[in-house]
Amino acid sequence: MTPDKQKVVVMGLGLYHGGEGVAEYFAKKGDSVLVTDLLSEKELKPSVDTLKKYPNIKFLLGQHRESDFENAKMVFANPRVPPANRFIQLARTKGIPVYTEMSYFFEHKICKVIGITGTRGKSTTTNLVFQILRQNRPNTVLAGSIGVSVMPLLENTDPNILAVLEISNLMLEYMREREQSPEIAAITNISVDHLDRHKTMDEYVNVKSTIFRFQGSDGLAVLNSDNEYTPELRKLVKGEVITFGTDKSGSDYYVKDNIVHEFDKPLFPLAGVIEDEFHPLSGDHNQQNILVAVALARTQKVEVKDIENAIINYEGLYGRQLYLGKYRDVHVVNDTCANSPSGSIEAIKRFSASRIVLIAGGTDVELDFVPLAKAIKRSSIKAVILISGSGSEKLLQALNTEGAKQSITSDLPSIEAAVSKAFETAEPNDLILFSPGCKSFELFVNQTERGKKFDEVIANYK
Repeated sequence: MTPDKQKVVVMGLGLYHGGEGVAEYFAKKGDSVLVTDLLSEKELKPSVDTLKKYPNIKFLLGQHRESDFENAKMVFANPRVPPANRFIQLARTKGIPVYTEMSYFFEHKICKVIGITGTRGKSTTTNLVFQILRQNRPNTVLAGSIGVSVMPLLENTDPNILAVLEISNLMLEYMREREQSPEIAAITNISVDHLDRHKTMDEYVNVKSTIFRFQGSDGLAVLNSDNEYTPELRKLVKGEVITFGTDKSGSDYYVKDNIVHEFDKPLFPLAGVIEDEFHPLSGDHNQQNILVAVALARTQKVEVKDIENAIINYEGLYGRQLYLGKYRDVHVVNDTCANSPSGSIEAIKRFSASRIVLIAGGTDVELDFVPLAKAIKRSSIKAVILISGSGSEKLLQALNTEGAKQSITSDLPSIEAAVSKAFETAEPNDLILFSPGCKSFELFVNQTERGKKFDEVIANYK
């Protein structure tokens, strides 16, 4: 295949619609598009099948070629591709513009944006904000790293559209280069994560600050007053700041006596909108997510009754502490999106009233597993089942060092084996919690594939 001149090169098709959305957008515009990815066509089949109908999209899979990056009209990097990647740097030395779909969107958008990021809770919060706003504002759309491409929004010429976007740290890294921030921004929290990419917490925090760093004086930032990084972040905000947290004296939005408060005024009781521990928004960590959503909704003048209604009827996202039901008298929760120890810690806290059989493990990305080991040691977990992987080995070592007394089964080769062991261990009304606390790279392409496999195995126990 001879390299085409002046084509749009999409580097990293992936399975989360980002590369797919970019390729489709430019194909519809009549551009010549080359999709290049190190994965095979088999591994990328869902995305490839979607794009095959466009004759002006070509594929180069299993490799990248320097010539493609030297002759491109523009290059779109999957956010997982670091800016320092040699092919990205090659394009830049040739004066070829490099974007991610999010940075291109911000350069060309005409609609207003609410952008949400954070180490934990950003997907749930983004989805909740969308579900609240869409009740009375039907031109509200949901997109971003939540799994929906932003590119179709560029085809819409209605400036009154309100885009509610989840924006990951990987997207923010490229937005920082172009000094881009949404008009309204929120950070749910910041904790240790992604150090395989950013190397230091200072750099990670700096990347996260992109969400509001380039706002003007008319911008608005919603920040977590409980988070240790917030005082320094607040100094960077040029516009209005709204805070949320557990500390009444330091927060504009907070929960006291299980009631959500706004500037010291009671808004609504959480008990009235969340039925039990299996409601998608139950748990202490979700109180923080609710506070962010309430704060953002109130900036859009949403009535309290509409916020309550959206929480009551909230449709949870796949794989985020998702209650699957009872199987053989045992409760089952799929938390495949817990890609870090902090995610699993939140799930353990949420279901602390249950006797838990925890299935965890996966790939290590240079994270500290000691806090998770400590949380397991003092929790209601009766047994830990570890699927084989580099992260599992570190977690097992931390559990042994901390002297955890739970029954531990390690080095299981598959989800099937782990689930089988979990059901052998569990008694009636126990809870099997699949919360890996690790990435999924060694056994699965991504967390969704991992979660779907868990669902498939669990279904056999109906």
